[in-house]
Amino acid sequence: MEAGAFGAGKAGTDFNPIEFVQRPQVILRLLNILFSIIVFGSISSKGWTFENQKEVCLYYSDANACNYGVGIGVIAFLAAAVLLAGEYFFPQMSSVKTRRHFVLADLAFSGFWSFLYAVGFIYLASQWTKSESKTAALAAGNNLRAAIAFSFFSIFTWAGSSFFAYQRYRQGAESAFATAYETGMGGPGGATTPGSTGGYTSFPGMGTTADPVGGSLAGVGGGYQGPPFSSAARPDEDHFYVINERPVDDISLDFFYKPHTITLLTTVSSLLLYSAFTRNDDDFRENVWAGVRCVIFIFLVISVLAFPNGPFTRPHPAVWRMVFGLSVLYLIALQFFLFQNYQTVRSILVWTDPSLENFHIDMDKEYGVNCSDVSLERIWSHVDVFAASHFFGWIMKALLVRHYGILWTISVMWEITEIAFAHLLPNFVECWWDAIILDILLCNGLGIWVGMKLCHYLEMREYKWESIKDIPTTSDKIKRAVLQFTPESWTHVRWLDPHSSYMRFLAVCQLVLFWQITELNTFFLKHIFELPPNHMLNLWRLVVIGLIVAPSVRQYYTYVTDPRCTRVGTQCWVFGAILFTELIICIKFGKEIFEHTQILTIALWLGIQSILSMICLYGCVLYHRHEEKKAKEEKVPKHKSRTVMINNGAIKKNGANQQQLSSPVKRKTKASKAD
Repeated sequence: MEAGAFGAGKAGTDFNPIEFVQRPQVILRLLNILFSIIVFGSISSKGWTFENQKEVCLYYSDANACNYGVGIGVIAFLAAAVLLAGEYFFPQMSSVKTRRHFVLADLAFSGFWSFLYAVGFIYLASQWTKSESKTAALAAGNNLRAAIAFSFFSIFTWAGSSFFAYQRYRQGAESAFATAYETGMGGPGGATTPGSTGGYTSFPGMGTTADPVGGSLAGVGGGYQGPPFSSAARPDEDHFYVINERPVDDISLDFFYKPHTITLLTTVSSLLLYSAFTRNDDDFRENVWAGVRCVIFIFLVISVLAFPNGPFTRPHPAVWRMVFGLSVLYLIALQFFLFQNYQTVRSILVWTDPSLENFHIDMDKEYGVNCSDVSLERIWSHVDVFAASHFFGWIMKALLVRHYGILWTISVMWEITEIAFAHLLPNFVECWWDAIILDILLCNGLGIWVGMKLCHYLEMREYKWESIKDIPTTSDKIKRAVLQFTPESWTHVRWLDPHSSYMRFLAVCQLVLFWQITELNTFFLKHIFELPPNHMLNLWRLVVIGLIVAPSVRQYYTYVTDPRCTRVGTQCWVFGAILFTELIICIKFGKEIFEHTQILTIALWLGIQSILSMICLYGCVLYHRHEEKKAKEEKVPKHKSRTVMINNGAIKKNGANQQQLSSPVKRKTKASKAD
């Protein structure tokens, strides 16, 4: 069918009943008629009873509830029938003005009736919860509940009708715009003038290859702007956008990467409406938790809609948008706790988990005793779940940092940090063999080695992704779906270039220091607010911080190493705010602990951290320089060096080139003797 005004066929076209019934608007009209019959029919037949020779509504004896349900049902039935007839006659309307009036009426009425059904659902559900104990209400329960349920369904059928009417209105508005402004300019819907190539002409100086903005890009002609979502970048483009809003290059299924904002809004509203009127709200504690969960849920939905992707797009950008949303929520929670006193924060934690009320950290417990008693059995007894967490934690750190020198520097510096803060945190006290053998060499060292080997394996892979739509077999489709949770590509990092600037070198040293502070915050928060090591709050914080660190490190790396990136990524910025807010909270609420601080020890720790970090990282720079020099020497072809020396008329041949240069000297000497 040839398209006409407001998305319908041109007047006079043949009527196709099959095509008519398959239209979404017609299907929704039929559903509106069916649901309205169920609503007013259920209430009219079973919604009333006689008490003391008086007709009483079974919705908590509220006659207005029954009258409201019957009223909106009857009017919805009549209106849906009229609109259905209008759908039949709509293509036959020859006047564009008449079509516009019909579309506007449909849009206004459908939207308004969706609202009235929402009010009706809330009204009837509220009254029904108060009247279920009555005998007559129990007997007619199925009918009355059906009226409530189909009132709920009618909200979305009428909202869908309003949505399609809005789409029609937009199509009509766009057609009107094209007719008014693009006629004679080569635009869609308009005739082209002689010599016109279509579209607006370029601004003077634009559209040439010399112009980086309006010039031709991959076959696109010049003009005011390039094609939408073009990957062509300006020569001086800030690479901040690459790490902060990375586009998806390998879209397999278009459905998962198209915006579904109306669908999402409808689904969220339905869930909120259903949960608000069906859950039991008698328990205060459960009400608070339900509200907190709802706030987190809504905030994450907004995160998917509004926040940037970050540097990663696998398995889906929405995942990393929600991670960013979690980081913002955690930062907001930290700001709230920052302005409370210790008793308030402790009371909130006890309210979330009453078992914390009786838990206190044993400050008299001794750690690191009998260090001279070294045996294989004792060392093996220290290999527990925390040792395993150390090992897997360093694998993840290796996957994030991907540099042996920086990882080993962080590992060694952390053991020095534990020694420096052992007088404040008793569990930092440990035997020398525990720190050197178990921590540095086994758990940390083995985790670094495994992680770097995994990085090397991922670097060597060939990343060529095929769309899941092009894969023939089901098993291969499942395999491709699972591989969606693996990296799209793997970039070889180079934190320390042989010719690194001082600012880049200091930025990497700063990374080592910030890593130490992040680890310290974990232990101080646990110690100050008296949480068991295996408590869920600790575990959830580690999960959230681990998810936040992944994009943050990538954004920090690009900011440090790429001169075209002039600002740090938003996720990295939020992580920095979290880092320093946690540090401020530890200092504020840990006054009793920090009163015993040995200032000289902490000053020495800062000095050792700075100096050793610089020494270790500068050693990495020297190593890179040596490797670069060695690589250059291997590329230069090796020739035997031979020279020619004249000593008292005797010629010593050590090189062909020098021999040729010295031969004229030899001939000149013989000639002088002959003279």
